[in-house]
Amino acid sequence: MTENRKKAIAILGSLFILCTCCGGLTFWVGSLFSQAVTTDPIKIRHIGQEIADYTLPAGYSEILGIDFMNTKTVTIAAAPAADTLIFLMQVPEAQGVSEAEVEQQLQTILQRFNIQPVDFTQERVETRMVNDQTVEVAFNQGSDQSGQTFKQMTAFLRSRKGKVFLMAQGSEAGWDQAGLDSLLESLR
Repeated sequence: MTENRKKAIAILGSLFILCTCCGGLTFWVGSLFSQAVTTDPIKIRHIGQEIADYTLPAGYSEILGIDFMNTKTVTIAAAPAADTLIFLMQVPEAQGVSEAEVEQQLQTILQRFNIQPVDFTQERVETRMVNDQTVEVAFNQGSDQSGQTFKQMTAFLRSRKGKVFLMAQGSEAGWDQAGLDSLLESLR
């Protein structure tokens, strides 16, 4: 996956999450939103620190940050050769958006923009302890039209700074479960 494709997926996925969590906002003022999106590593790290305390696995970096209308999202990726993207988002609790709505609407927007035309099927749900809390981690798998297999992992948890949604999605060939587990376990 090219760096530009990663960024496009990150932006569109983050946009969708933001729209969902902002009460179904379907449009926004372009200039306002463009100021909310950053690829500056220092600004992205600051946004990430407002979502949760976490440690990036070796070889990973934050590639995109969005701070828009009280919703913060950071997109994380491994080295340029890997194609797994991780979305880490602060879920505004006052908006009344359910976990199922966030997950379903993110998939809908990704499919609508043909970013990841993958029909995921849930493989399993694992119950894990993260920061002394029980967290359900869902593992999904699917194939695109060319037959390439993709994986997805999602989890909702509470950090010191509020409710957090984590979603990782990428090809089976580039999947790094150990790195994803490391990030999940580091969330505080």
